[in-house]
Amino acid sequence: MATQNLIQYLEREGYSALPGGANVPVGPEAMHRRQLETFTVAASSTVAVGDVVQFAVANGGGATVALDVRQAPADSHALGVARTGGVSGAAPSTPALVEVVISGLAEAKVEGANNAGNTAVSSGDFLCLGDTAGTLYKYTAGTDAMPHAIAVDDVGSGATAVVSVIFLKQF
Repeated sequence: MATQNLIQYLEREGYSALPGGANVPVGPEAMHRRQLETFTVAASSTVAVGDVVQFAVANGGGATVALDVRQAPADSHALGVARTGGVSGAAPSTPALVEVVISGLAEAKVEGANNAGNTAVSSGDFLCLGDTAGTLYKYTAGTDAMPHAIAVDDVGSGATAVVSVIFLKQF
């Protein structure tokens, strides 16, 4: 894990170096309070932007299980949200690299549903990996294993959209 998650920048505008120059707004990309890591896409796998991903755990995989990711299957564990996409071929010599948000603000696929069926997702709701691979849905205490994220944007009942979430660090 090469990145860190210290708060690096809290200013909302930059100051001009020129005399009499106007201040320049600083967008949220200066510090999303998120932690990013780069992983390889597991062999013969595809990861799209916004997919929830997990380690490509394989029996006998050894240390490489912490290097490769794949789209998380339905009702499974989650590592983070893919910020970039990639496709890896069957041969180990053709891996693709993807950037994964392992904690903090991310754009993720969210479905307006929970384990009982369609239901709206509101900002502030807990989200977990649902019945669709790579997609979060509304967390239900006592039914779902654990929350993976917090919704920032609303999603209508039965709808699926790529929206802002705050992903909760899983390891």
